[in-house]
Amino acid sequence: MARPRVLISVTEGEDKPLKYPPIFRNAGIVIVSKIDMLGASGLDLDLLRGNIHAVAPHAQIIELSARTGEGLDQWLSALQGRL
Repeated sequence: MARPRVLISVTEGEDKPLKYPPIFRNAGIVIVSKIDMLGASGLDLDLLRGNIHAVAPHAQIIELSARTGEGLDQWLSALQGRL
C-alpha cells in the first residue's frame, strides 16, 4: 500500500506539521507548494523541513512551484515510480 501524500503551501507556516501531526505522520511525500513565494511569505524553509521530519522522518519532501516549474521533474518522477 502506498503512503499518502500531503500538500502544504509556504503561506501556511512552519508550524503546521507540529499542529497537525496525524496528517503528516504517515506521509510518504510532502509537497511544499508555492516555493516561488518563499521570500514574500517569510517562511523559514529549514525549520519547516525539520518540523516535517520530526513528525514524519521517512517522508520525501518535494519543493514545488507551478509558476516556475521548480520541483516539477521530481514530482513527476515520484508519480511515474507509482506506475
